[in-house]
Amino acid sequence: MQRAKTSKCKQQRQSSSSAAAAGMECYFCKNKATMRCGSCYRRVYCSKECQLVDWRDRGHKEACKTLAAAHKQTAPTNTNTARSAALPSPWASMKCDFCSGPAVTGH
Repeated sequence: MQRAKTSKCKQQRQSSSSAAAAGMECYFCKNKATMRCGSCYRRVYCSKECQLVDWRDRGHKEACKTLAAAHKQTAPTNTNTARSAALPSPWASMKCDFCSGPAVTGH
């Protein structure tokens, strides 16, 4: 149980830094995003408060399940990672808008 919790925390830290690094806007208030939803990875927020309002009052609770299922179906695999390594620049440094994994053709 502890290992799973640690893994989830690591995922959240990585997804948080990727949102900030990408210069994304908070889904709720349009300020600079510093964190990403840890379930669907699609919505980004500037604070826990904005995330909570979106979850509770603006429908993300329902949408998140569908978005998370879609993310799991399209998450990068080792095959995709290997293909992206062979892509010439600038493709090699690009990230998928949907899952933040490597941008690959057919993904």
